[in-house]
Amino acid sequence: QQPVFRTVMGQRWCTQAREAPSERGDAVPSLQTSNEPSDGLEPPLEAKSTEGGLVPDATDQINLCVLVHGIEGSSQDMQIWKERIELQHQDWHLLPASSITPTCRVVGDGIDKLGDLLAAEVTEYLKNLRKSVCLHFICHSLGGLVARAAMPSIMASAHATKLDVKYGHFVSLNSPHLGIRSGHPFTCWKNMGDIIPGRLGLIRLIHQVTLQDRDSKGGEESFESSRSNRRPFLEELADASGKHCQALGAFQQRTAVAATHWDVMVPCCTAAICSKNTFPSPSIFTGHLWPFWRLDAAVGFEGELAQHQERAGDAAAKFKRSIDDVQAEQAPLVHQENNSQPELARWRKSSDAEVEFRPSMLQGLSSLYWRRVTYTVHFPFADVHLFTIGKDRKLRSWSVEFIDLMIKSIFSEGG
Repeated sequence: QQPVFRTVMGQRWCTQAREAPSERGDAVPSLQTSNEPSDGLEPPLEAKSTEGGLVPDATDQINLCVLVHGIEGSSQDMQIWKERIELQHQDWHLLPASSITPTCRVVGDGIDKLGDLLAAEVTEYLKNLRKSVCLHFICHSLGGLVARAAMPSIMASAHATKLDVKYGHFVSLNSPHLGIRSGHPFTCWKNMGDIIPGRLGLIRLIHQVTLQDRDSKGGEESFESSRSNRRPFLEELADASGKHCQALGAFQQRTAVAATHWDVMVPCCTAAICSKNTFPSPSIFTGHLWPFWRLDAAVGFEGELAQHQERAGDAAAKFKRSIDDVQAEQAPLVHQENNSQPELARWRKSSDAEVEFRPSMLQGLSSLYWRRVTYTVHFPFADVHLFTIGKDRKLRSWSVEFIDLMIKSIFSEGG
């Protein structure tokens, strides 16, 4: 299938915007293989730097990619990713995580316990391989947080059992790295979990993603734990000096994918790990009459995705500048015991007010190098959150285009 160019309201789109899918939108296009020569980059097997995106190549090394689904999902959610990776990398081992499925529910286990389950599943698989392994993760939604929670245990077990494991790519698709606590009156319903006491343990996961938990292990939010100033679990995950960030830093590359608009559950800034959403919302009033999907930014990439970044315009340039300046924008946190309102200075809203987070979380996650990809889907009543895994049948063909492009750019090109 050759690239389709179309002029819509004076804008010429290629892969960035496609015509609306037909009524049989669930049809999966065939994969186009490329005969282009590689760029010759061959990072060393032991390389752990953030330069380059190629997977270390060795005849005795196995590539294992763990596919982690989100809340209320199952391993089948990642089926399209599995099928498309198999087409491009036939020799890879693929592990759609299933251990977290029974309790990855609104009324289920917390992220920390789900991380323990995932760590045990991955560790067992690594032991059975008995070879040198390059480990990758592709995670959707809550799966990104679960995988980050599992990292320290996976690495500790690999070290204790003397497994030869290298760490390749960590990819999060619409994952709420900064939580989903809302700062907007229209989505304040997300914060209603505080009505149910944490001590009941009914919706522990919801308390965690809305930063309404304090005792990350005990499962209750008592007066004593409040006074002890225990941090929310997501803040622990984002601590630059903590074990979770250090484990995440062992990966060769980290990529965060986010929807610019209309992802109600996981807004742009929390998925892209940033404080500013610089992308205008398309609508019929701004001249966007026809359905389309497009890539709006691809920060930190070379190859085909870099071309998208170059032609994405001023909004993408502003987005990149906001990423580059994120450290300077974050004022140091000052903890004053005698402050009558100590929590007030510890919250910040994103520029679109869609998410409210602790500045320390953004600081901690930004201590690592992340590549960012943002996309827009303009289609009536489409589930933008599920676009990246192809679960919305109306968008299936577009999703496959996106997934193929991501696999090629992340795992095959020079990054």
